[in-house]
Amino acid sequence: MKKVILSLLLMICFSQAQAKVMSGKMALAFCNDNVQCALIASAYSDGFSYALLAIQADNSVFCLPPSVSSGLLGRVFRRYLADNPEQLHFTAASLAISAFSEEFPCEP
Repeated sequence: MKKVILSLLLMICFSQAQAKVMSGKMALAFCNDNVQCALIASAYSDGFSYALLAIQADNSVFCLPPSVSSGLLGRVFRRYLADNPEQLHFTAASLAISAFSEEFPCEP
């Protein structure tokens, strides 16, 4: 059941059919301002973390260190968006997952 719920959560994040969903291109435009980018990245990070806690997933997609700052999350997110322009048509949420899982992988 946990895997089904996690799969549904990820499908929603990667879906392009949703109306009014922020794309990577839109997020990159917001990320010209460090404060806005930090807020967006922190919101996605918190949302994913709470969702995983709510379903009590055994395997997290990414593992943030306890001392991570919203500024660092913003820089990681902005760098990922800038380094992957071919992916900017995807949702910002799916790109945040990719950025955070690449930068903060979980130990096996």
